[in-house]
Amino acid sequence: MKTHPDWRKIAKEPEYHESADLLEGLEENYRWLGVDWPANRYILITLSGDADIKSRKPMQTVVVHGWRCRYDLQTGKFDAPALFSDNNAKAVVPERPGAF
Repeated sequence: MKTHPDWRKIAKEPEYHESADLLEGLEENYRWLGVDWPANRYILITLSGDADIKSRKPMQTVVVHGWRCRYDLQTGKFDAPALFSDNNAKAVVPERPGAF
């Protein structure tokens, strides 16, 4: 991407770091969550990310740790079932007090 001319137009700060990980439990169809989903239908993914802020300008940034979503292997779509709402609400937190 860096060789493309539009790369120079992208703001370089803050620098974001994201990661996506598989949630354990595919072998048992995530029964530990108390669900009864069809076998081998879904993959659960956790998303995390934060920003490196090098300047001293006040910015509104958030940190995300462990936000969950579900990928349906039959339809090819992502969703976030209500089952994840409490966890996802706690996963998005201000990076510093007063960021929201």
